[in-house]
Amino acid sequence: MAEVQSGDADFKAILVYDVSRWGRFQDADEGAYHEHVCWDVFLNVLNVETEDGATGAHLRRVLFGEPEMGPLPRYDEVMGQLYIQVLRPLCWAGLLQQERGHPSYRFEDAVFMKTPLWRAALRLETDDVLGRAIRH
Repeated sequence: MAEVQSGDADFKAILVYDVSRWGRFQDADEGAYHEHVCWDVFLNVLNVETEDGATGAHLRRVLFGEPEMGPLPRYDEVMGQLYIQVLRPLCWAGLLQQERGHPSYRFEDAVFMKTPLWRAALRLETDDVLGRAIRH
């Protein structure tokens, strides 16, 4: 992890499929550190993507790529984990707002937007990318 952050590695990113596994580290502090690094990434990506609202499906594609397609529709476990471990806690904390455009229980269809609390409580690296939005 340190090699990637410092730029000394032959690659620029680490693909993390399931952050819940870090709770199983023998050293709880090390697991918490890796989780914190990923939260920083999630928050910076969400800071940009949810500026004007983004569906769960869009956030899933941006963070994890396209879901696997099969001959039959099936539950997207990655989308479910993204909602349970990232989006829902941010909604509960009042940092994101979840809106449903039509009656659906699918997280993919829900639109997530930042709340005023997000801007008041968080200072992120990507704030400069966004500039100051004018709200009417």
